[in-house]
Amino acid sequence: MSIIDDVLAVIGEGYRPYYGKVSEQGKKQVKCENWDSTFWFVKETDRRRVFMCLGCESRPCVLANPEGFELTMQVPVNSTKISFMEARAVSPEELFRHKKWFRAEEAAKLLAVSTRKIRYLVEEGALVRHKDKPFRITAKSLEAQYNREEDW
Repeated sequence: MSIIDDVLAVIGEGYRPYYGKVSEQGKKQVKCENWDSTFWFVKETDRRRVFMCLGCESRPCVLANPEGFELTMQVPVNSTKISFMEARAVSPEELFRHKKWFRAEEAAKLLAVSTRKIRYLVEEGALVRHKDKPFRITAKSLEAQYNREEDW
């Protein structure tokens, strides 16, 4: 089979491409000699997240609930039609429980504003930024903004 056939088969099984970051701890858990060519997919249920990599010739590598794989955000709706598959969305409340820091783009999607507005909210003190680079926002401050009832 070709890589295209493999990708179509994996998507047909309910997996979606994984665009999150993997920590050094997660990379050690995988024990992959050619990490730069990994291509991960994730399938999430209420109880577990299963990751599958199609990057190597000896594919696939499969991991269930691995540590070190960043929890990623989907479009904030119950289910989104992507091409020809259904992808489960992660609720904002679930993200606030599992992530400590959010990128500006993630925060903007959660609050339904632009990334520029996120940076203004940080400057105004409404959102708390991590002191080190890259630009990250605390989950606690983002959750407080998310739960605000007044308009901006």
